[in-house]
Amino acid sequence: MARCTVDAGIRQIRGAWWVAAALVVAVLAPGARAATADAAYVGTWSGESLSDEHGVQRWTVERRADGHYSAQHSVYRREGPDEHSEEGRWSVRDGVLSHEPTGGDAARQAWLTQALAGDCLQLQALDGASGRPMSPVWRASECRVPGPRPLPERIHHGCVMDAPGMEGGTMDLQIVREADGQYHAIGDGERDAQAVEVRDYPVLREFRPRESKTLTNAGEGLLTLVQMNLDRSDTLRRSLGFDPAQARSVRVWVISPPRPQRPMEYYEAGRFVLMQAFDADDRLLGGAAYTPFIVACPPQP
Repeated sequence: MARCTVDAGIRQIRGAWWVAAALVVAVLAPGARAATADAAYVGTWSGESLSDEHGVQRWTVERRADGHYSAQHSVYRREGPDEHSEEGRWSVRDGVLSHEPTGGDAARQAWLTQALAGDCLQLQALDGASGRPMSPVWRASECRVPGPRPLPERIHHGCVMDAPGMEGGTMDLQIVREADGQYHAIGDGERDAQAVEVRDYPVLREFRPRESKTLTNAGEGLLTLVQMNLDRSDTLRRSLGFDPAQARSVRVWVISPPRPQRPMEYYEAGRFVLMQAFDADDRLLGGAAYTPFIVACPPQP
């Protein structure tokens, strides 16, 4: 099965404008006049961001009904992962979520939140002391765990392998959940021994697939790559079947993930990634793969 380097491609389209940001966590709920631990914020949430300086950043936070939270942060660098945990109290007022860590020298953190599709949220970092937006503006997203879209037993796509250097024709691609709960890819009848990793990404309101500066996560990065190729490929336009600008969430099936002990291979390792795009009503718009060329992968019965 072909391999690719999806995150390396995302780094290229992002360019030098990328400003590495600190990990944040947030959830959405209607604003309250008093700062309270709103029930809509209670639960477990996770997110991921990409940074040229820090590599891959991931976080998981649990907010409890008693107003306490605990968070786990991982920043993957070339020399290895940097992991730390944090605890404290959280509250929300008028849509602004605040974290007040206990112990150490960590300062209050705050984010303005907005709803996104798929039980995900958009957040904008605020200055913890003044409440003003951070400069430069930094936005990110995260989703509730588990999300509202169930994982299927099987997906089936036909990838049109007509990019430069390919042999042409269509690759029959299925991803099947096996008895142990792991997913495996089957390309043209050949099963890949590597388990497939599944990731869901929301699409932020400000995201524009032709404006690389608006992307904030790998899902939006893939949509940007698809749009770049659409603008210069008549073949892809004929076979793709959907407009990247209509996508409100993305499910990514990472068929060849990096080895955990080599985190910078998130950028550098050979990869094959299938992307499914969904609209605001959670309907499947279509699919595409990074192989390392972008190829259309329309859904099949």
